[in-house]
Amino acid sequence: MLHSSAFHYYTICTCTLSTQAVGLNTYMRGAWGTPVYLTQFPFTPGGGTVVLVRNTLHGFLITADAGSFSYLFPYHTSTLEIRDIRTTSGWVNIGQVLPDYGPGRILTVRGIAPSTLFTINLFKGDTHQELEFAGSAITTLLVNPRFDQNRIVLNTFFNGRWGLDEGGGSPIRPTSLRAGEPYTVEIVCQLYGYAIAINGEHHSIYEHRLAFSKTMTAIIRGGTVIDVRYI
Repeated sequence: MLHSSAFHYYTICTCTLSTQAVGLNTYMRGAWGTPVYLTQFPFTPGGGTVVLVRNTLHGFLITADAGSFSYLFPYHTSTLEIRDIRTTSGWVNIGQVLPDYGPGRILTVRGIAPSTLFTINLFKGDTHQELEFAGSAITTLLVNPRFDQNRIVLNTFFNGRWGLDEGGGSPIRPTSLRAGEPYTVEIVCQLYGYAIAINGEHHSIYEHRLAFSKTMTAIIRGGTVIDVRYI
């Protein structure tokens, strides 16, 4: 159920495989607008599909099938009114390009933790297109709270494989992070590693295994993402 007091702007993408259509719409001021139905969307029943949604000057640019399909959904209100992004099923990746990356830069992610796990990934370069090909991007840092295992895993993905997990012996402190509750994760890039804080408490220093690039991309997966800030 949607409440206009909680959502100033709401865009829904619904797939109906029986008709091979996707519906796009906006929920604003307590009512849905006029839906737009895309009948040429490249969905395959039972198969996986990567859909990228980007903010542009004039609207949300929706692409799929490695860019062979695209559609611009115009804004119906200011994008500054967006408060969070939610999904009813499956995984949604929230991406933020981080230009001029280096020591002193701070990435702050605010959200609501799911019941099992969520991840914050730092990829080398502008990897939005690489998301079309799962597992191909170089991950300099993975922050992965796992509530079902009561631990936070830190790692790096390079040359097609993950390195050794760090943080495996560090349990999640109930006072700092709980499933189903709001969280704030702050990642500070330092000369020799990443300083990670959770809900205002220092968690760890993760030494650089790979050199970061001038442009990085942050991808958040799982739970509800409320805000992503980069300074």
